Amino acid sequence: MANHCNELQDLDLSKSLKLTDHSLYTLGLGYPNLTKLNISGCSTFCDGVVEDLADHYQNLRVLNFYGCVRAATDMALKAIGFYCNRMQTINLGWCDKIGDEGVMSLSYSCLDLRALDIGGCVLITGKTCVLVYVSNVFS
Repeated sequence: MANHCNELQDLDLSKSLKLTDHSLYTLGLGYPNLTKLNISGCSTFCDGVVEDLADHYQNLRVLNFYGCVRAATDMALKAIGFYCNRMQTINLGWCDKIGDEGVMSLSYSCLDLRALDIGGCVLITGKTCVLVYVSNVFS
């Protein structure tokens, strides 16, 4: 598929329960123009592949990580903030390994960020929520 859809911009892989690190990494090599990626409900891959994907998907504007409990970590968010700094919307709902450090990294790196869903992220404190709000209001 990746060999024939080089101009693909929107990819929905939600609930692809058999998606592995290798298959996701391979897909990442084939879509340089991707701006929207939905991998919600995919719980089999780890945060290391997210770091590789962020490096390849630097044009990403919308990312849905809802329920990606193994992949969505503070390290993954730092990579997304570094490589995909034009991110506008990210859904991190119920990603219970995400903490203050990752969210703050996104907030400081992704200056175009307009929507951030952190519902169910139990490690995030109220202080971080206030800092994210203030940094976006005054940026």
